[in-house]
Amino acid sequence: MTLRATIVGAGLAGSLTAVALARSGVGTSVYEAYLDPAGTTGGFLNLTANALGALHSVGCLEQIQARGIVVNRLCLWNGEGRLLGRLSRAGRLANRPMNLSIMRGDLVSVLRDEAVRAGAEVHTGRWLAGATSSTGGVTAQFIDGARVECDVLVGADGTHSRVRRVISNAAPPPEYGGHCAIDGVTRLPGIAAGTLHLVVSRQGCFQYTAKPDGTVWWNALVPTGDLDPAELAGISEQGWRSRLSAQYGQGDTPCAALIAQCATLGRPAPLYLPQRLAHWRRGRMVVLGDAAHPVGYGLGAGLALEDAVVLGRCLRDIDDVPMALAAYESMRRSRTERALRAGTRYGRFRNLPGRGWLDVALAPLYRRYFWGGASSWLLAYDVEWHRQVRV
Repeated sequence: MTLRATIVGAGLAGSLTAVALARSGVGTSVYEAYLDPAGTTGGFLNLTANALGALHSVGCLEQIQARGIVVNRLCLWNGEGRLLGRLSRAGRLANRPMNLSIMRGDLVSVLRDEAVRAGAEVHTGRWLAGATSSTGGVTAQFIDGARVECDVLVGADGTHSRVRRVISNAAPPPEYGGHCAIDGVTRLPGIAAGTLHLVVSRQGCFQYTAKPDGTVWWNALVPTGDLDPAELAGISEQGWRSRLSAQYGQGDTPCAALIAQCATLGRPAPLYLPQRLAHWRRGRMVVLGDAAHPVGYGLGAGLALEDAVVLGRCLRDIDDVPMALAAYESMRRSRTERALRAGTRYGRFRNLPGRGWLDVALAPLYRRYFWGGASSWLLAYDVEWHRQVRV
């Protein structure tokens, strides 16, 4: 009998999970709350070597690369436009897949199409109301009254996961981190393609990368003070522009030009703090990606894609569903919790006094040790073998 999987959420984690399961012969259905899970907001993502390795392992890398910008160098700047350093691949990491910048909507669209091509069914506009698990299966209930029977329920429904709350009522709500991410697209000739520029400031960062035709993708972290997420909708676009300009628009810098010449800002997205969750699974229900381990700080996408591949392999290779879910969690816990600790330390570092001086002083050490050495646990990771590659 074919295993039946129901995935809640058709974002990048849910769609790649659907690809992995459907290509393994699992009967896969995806239920997405929004009519268009890709949408036109969200700006661009930077997919590092571990993320691209996960995409390669299920045969999606070539399609993704066709929609993105290959990045082979990172430039670090301070808020006054001073270059802190240039970073490039080193050692054995030089032979790993290149970084790739891609619009979130394009990434989700490609993965969703690949899931359908692999045989998965994708249903949009379907909001999960609840679910019950028994020894023989799971019944998922939706707000429109529909009921779906399956052998395993996968929650890939993000930071505010409904499946996570079904698994454990004690799961803490996400905690707003006091920053919003705002993205934009601007035509600005003169910025070389193939480089990711990261500008660090006292309370945020601004990153941008250019296509060969002069189109520049950018996004920025904007502090919002004591506002809570419910109050953010009351800020006008001009209000956000003012905040962006105050944070990054001073002087004759690319950041100032990108903000000033951008016709329309993307929708601000609240960012939440890294969070360790005690329960990823119960019975035949499980969560992955941001639903299981909200990380932030640019680490979440790659870890979510890794989750999708590992869960797909476990459900393919282990006949007993609860045992397969336990194996998945065992393989992923230590790695994702290390990422949570790294994200938490980074957040504390960003709030230290005297950050401008520290950025300049520590940049050479970052270039020498972090990019090629200390970050290898994240970047040089083989998802097929669930281990770090020696670098």
